[in-house]
Amino acid sequence: MQKLIFTLLTMFIFSLSATASAAERREKDLVNAKVTLINGETMTYLTRSSIARTQKSITFYNVETREEETEIKCDDIASLYLWRSEFEDKGGLLLRVKEGRKNKFCLVSAIGEHAISLRYADMYYTVNDEGTITMTSQSVIEGGVLMEGAKEAVFVGAVATNSILIGDKHGFRRKASELFAKDPDLVAKIQDKTLTAKDLDFICESYSPKE
Repeated sequence: MQKLIFTLLTMFIFSLSATASAAERREKDLVNAKVTLINGETMTYLTRSSIARTQKSITFYNVETREEETEIKCDDIASLYLWRSEFEDKGGLLLRVKEGRKNKFCLVSAIGEHAISLRYADMYYTVNDEGTITMTSQSVIEGGVLMEGAKEAVFVGAVATNSILIGDKHGFRRKASELFAKDPDLVAKIQDKTLTAKDLDFICESYSPKE
């Protein structure tokens, strides 16, 4: 009898420990999320630290109770700003952008007066332990541009592979030259390879269309 009681007590303690560990992992995995819907409504929740490309919806949790609050379809989201409470000066902004028939989340890399530089990962966007967003892709990270007033993003080719910036690939010069055609000085630097795919942030920040 004593052996049975000891065994049951051990199992109970182990169960409590496992439950506590699972709760701790879940708590660590939650990050802050400022959600802006396509109708303009803005809300602040908690959510999982990783967003997958294949997700059709995202589950959000109440900031105070940390209990499940609501599930929102990804296509109803205009933007998603994610950050960890201990790193309020970091974080990252995901935009839900349109490319042809597809809608997909892209990480905002730089914002210019007339163009926004984007990064697209075909697997995950994850808020790491340091509070910044890392990207996981099967092959490359695509660079995209959302021009002022445009309804769709334009993707100009690979800008990184395995987190390492790469140069002029996949027709970047042709695509970028067409996209930034209203700034001849910038196009000249793209054409002579002074500026390449790895300079996409600078290109978007520098773009100054000549009417």
